[in-house]
Amino acid sequence: MARRKNASVPRDIRDLLRSRLCWGVAACAFVFLAVLQLGVILGSHEQRQANLTERLDAKVADLVGASLDNRGRHDLYDIIRMGEGLVRFTPVEGAVIVDAIGTELSRFGTQPELTWIQATKMVRPYVLRSGAERFETFLSADRLRLDHGLLVRYDAGPELTQLKDELVGEALLGAVLAVPLAVAFAAGFGWFVLLPLIAMRRAAEETLQDPQTWRGTGLRNPAGPELGRLFNAMQELRAAVATAMSGDLSPNEAWLHAMPGAAIFVSDHGFITLANEDALTLFAADDDETLAAQIDGGMLHLEGVQVSLAEIVSRDRFASTCTIHLGGQETPCLIACQPLHRPNGSVQAYLIQFTDVTGMVSEMSHETARRRSLEEAVARKDRRLAEMRQLFDCCLILLDRTMAATDAAPVTVLPDTLISAWLRDMREQERIEESAIQFNSLPAIIGCPSTSRKLFRLLLTAMLERSLQEQPEFVVQASIKDPDTAHFEMREVQESADGAGCRLAGDSAEAPVLIAAAARLATILGGEVVRWAGGSDNQLNEIHLEMPLDTVTMRAIVEDDAPDDLPGVEQLTGASVA
Repeated sequence: MARRKNASVPRDIRDLLRSRLCWGVAACAFVFLAVLQLGVILGSHEQRQANLTERLDAKVADLVGASLDNRGRHDLYDIIRMGEGLVRFTPVEGAVIVDAIGTELSRFGTQPELTWIQATKMVRPYVLRSGAERFETFLSADRLRLDHGLLVRYDAGPELTQLKDELVGEALLGAVLAVPLAVAFAAGFGWFVLLPLIAMRRAAEETLQDPQTWRGTGLRNPAGPELGRLFNAMQELRAAVATAMSGDLSPNEAWLHAMPGAAIFVSDHGFITLANEDALTLFAADDDETLAAQIDGGMLHLEGVQVSLAEIVSRDRFASTCTIHLGGQETPCLIACQPLHRPNGSVQAYLIQFTDVTGMVSEMSHETARRRSLEEAVARKDRRLAEMRQLFDCCLILLDRTMAATDAAPVTVLPDTLISAWLRDMREQERIEESAIQFNSLPAIIGCPSTSRKLFRLLLTAMLERSLQEQPEFVVQASIKDPDTAHFEMREVQESADGAGCRLAGDSAEAPVLIAAAARLATILGGEVVRWAGGSDNQLNEIHLEMPLDTVTMRAIVEDDAPDDLPGVEQLTGASVA
């Protein structure tokens, strides 16, 4: 998209209004004027308060003098009667009547805090107590032309309130006047400083875009020696750039607009010199400047981190992924940056290309979800094949009536290792949780290891098949029935193994076959499945198994450290002692 060669006034004003520096100057000017006004008000506050106390002193003296009649002399009774009238009809709150040596003769109303001794030591015998909003003064006998003096207390609340209102009004007026003054100062700063700088910056960008036509871009020579020197230096720099750049970007403009996908030219200082329509559309920008402002404002995230144009070109040549944050949505893109060199080898500009991969990402997400669904289906098929294989093995066990233990001499088997192995397999198939089965100290039994493993696996799997819960919990409680027999109770419990009760079993087509095959294996090992439940009667989901006890091993264990949670262990202890 080609740039406009001449900057219009509305465009400059728009850039000026967007300038943080201009607003910062206005804010600083406003704060300075407001602080100056506040200093003036605070400086005059003490003088105003002194003038107020003088007026209050004269006012109190006038009130006392006006309350007396025209007689030449007034006794103490007349003064008291006069004072009561003052308290009743004027802001005078009270007074103390003293003689020439300060002796209190009488009082009326509320007594003031000012004493005769304090008053005689003061140059001006009065005090204004702003916190209490009262004025206290001493009216001598000579001043009143009486035989007695008065220590008077006066309510100065209205006068103080009026003084505060005047100060607040002046402060508000100063703040109101500071606003247009600050705006005017910022406008002058923007007109004489910022607008020339904005024009110089735009001219530099246009020179980088089309250096051969740089003389056609008019620039106003700013007022002031410093900006004038900067303007002259800018003109010389533009001329040097146009002379040095034997190859420019103008011939590449048509090539950039014909390029598929979003692409922009960026100078090595991070200025956009050219952008095609696809780039403007991708970033929802109207022109190159808006596009640059959006990218530098944090719209572009490269590998999860906000980047500016200057940070992008500082990486020189690279290819990576990025996201464009626009209107609350994220657009995934591929980004590639490569420098364009002049014939002398210097970097003329950087070409940055964006490829919108939203459709690709959506398709990959769909394929990932589809693959996950297929993997779950395959896992279900594998689990079902494993179940069918187990049922087939059960059928072979039931049909082979000649089946017997393969080991000539039975060995010690630990049931807890058999249960842990089954639990590990079920966890891998995601059919049960890690804490779904609990058991106490299980006694050692005698039998064939492979057959015993298959026995416990069939019984536990049968209980799992009969469970009505998505996440069942089982308990295996073992006990020693007699010195030669170990008893195992397997049951599904309510929530936890705290004896809250056994859950009911549901109907299962596979569970009876598994239990029947397990019963056959138990018989071969010299044990017996003595109790099982479930089926159409909706009985409890539990199985009881009895197996030959490894008495020798258990007696050694009991003598070393007898388990506390194994019922019937005392039978082995008694037999050992006997």
